[in-house]
Amino acid sequence: MLVLLYYDHLRALAEQHGLLASGEDIAPGDLRRLLVEADVLPVVLGGPSEVLDLGRGNRYADALQRVALALRDGGCVFPGCDMPPGWCHAHHTRGWRDGGGTNLGELALYCRHHHPIVEPRRGDPPWRWRHQMGADGVPEVVPPRHVDPTRTPRRHQRFRNPRLRQ
Repeated sequence: MLVLLYYDHLRALAEQHGLLASGEDIAPGDLRRLLVEADVLPVVLGGPSEVLDLGRGNRYADALQRVALALRDGGCVFPGCDMPPGWCHAHHTRGWRDGGGTNLGELALYCRHHHPIVEPRRGDPPWRWRHQMGADGVPEVVPPRHVDPTRTPRRHQRFRNPRLRQ
């Protein structure tokens, strides 16, 4: 079962049913975990239908998540790549095997060529590119030392100029 609720509404329901002390602060992910124990997998929404947490109910992005990723990323997020969303994979920032969630804040689109370049390997070899999310939620890639000794994160140009995304 999939239930869509706003975070504030979900928190109020949890308080009404004694899962939380009234007024207690709780992160969307913690609230979701409480409900998962009751066999409910909520999609936690904030403000104007902003997805906060989708949890670990499924390893792969579903159709709605793919639409949201296409709107946010506009295609492959590797700098300079122009592959459209339909030709991309949803990549986890933190690997699924390592406990990463299938949430929009932990996913980014990479084409077939760039996905293996950022896919983590055991021991994170120094020649690997790495994917991360910026503090503002924008996908970034971190180049290996032989490309950039400072390993300064890079963003696709469409994130620097919003008009390019239209």
